Amino acid sequence: MLAVGDDLAILAGSGLKRLNSDGKVMWTALWDKVDSWQDGRIVRLRGGDLVATRFGPISDSGVHVMRVTALDGAKRWQSYCQPLEVSHSKYRHRAEITSDLGKLKLTSRGSAGTFIEWLDPQTGKQVRRTREK
Repeated sequence: MLAVGDDLAILAGSGLKRLNSDGKVMWTALWDKVDSWQDGRIVRLRGGDLVATRFGPISDSGVHVMRVTALDGAKRWQSYCQPLEVSHSKYRHRAEITSDLGKLKLTSRGSAGTFIEWLDPQTGKQVRRTREK
């Protein structure tokens, strides 16, 4: 959940929603693929756009990332950061996204290790990816 003026942006199962102070849905931005992933984050970029992440907290799921305009929920782009390849799943997958040196920095920690992926904030395209053991 993230405050957007007097409203709230929240992650819902099917996407990102903006609710006004009366609880009315002002807009909804849907994920391209709906799945059972239950965790994610929302961050605000300089200029006001929102970036949301979606991932499975009990599997090395990879991470969906979506950028929308805060005013009307228009989807600017959506991308997917591939997980590390594993033959099993374990608990405690976490992912966080920050803005770092003009790029979006996604850090994903799962049972197979950690990957860091830098995305171009304008296009959502991967700029660089590294793996930590």
